[in-house]
Amino acid sequence: MLVLEAAGLVGGTTAKSGGVMWIPNNPVMQAAGIRDERPDALRYLARTAYPVQFDPSSPTLGLPPSAFQLLEAFYDHGAEAVTALADAGAFELTAVAERALPLRHSRAGGTRHQGWTHDRPRRPGDHR
Repeated sequence: MLVLEAAGLVGGTTAKSGGVMWIPNNPVMQAAGIRDERPDALRYLARTAYPVQFDPSSPTLGLPPSAFQLLEAFYDHGAEAVTALADAGAFELTAVAERALPLRHSRAGGTRHQGWTHDRPRRPGDHR
């Protein structure tokens, strides 16, 4: 895997936005035994990212095939990518308490929200 970063620190907009990542079916959830079923996560992603096109009765949830495939890739490979970055020392993952950071679209339904958001410990020089 190759990650290119233009900024002085890894993270891009995630680092600028406070460092919180939202990754379905992530390693912290898996280690805690929290199930995040693929169809439910895809439904949540489609409904929140594409609210106008969202159609739960469509095989692609109302999205063009390319957009749906992007959501599938995010679910299928997000945990793997985050694990590789953490293993490379880019950051450490820690779960964010749900009360501390409610999901903006938590009422959209479609999947488990517990364990989705993660932070990394602040280090000297962090630009957030």
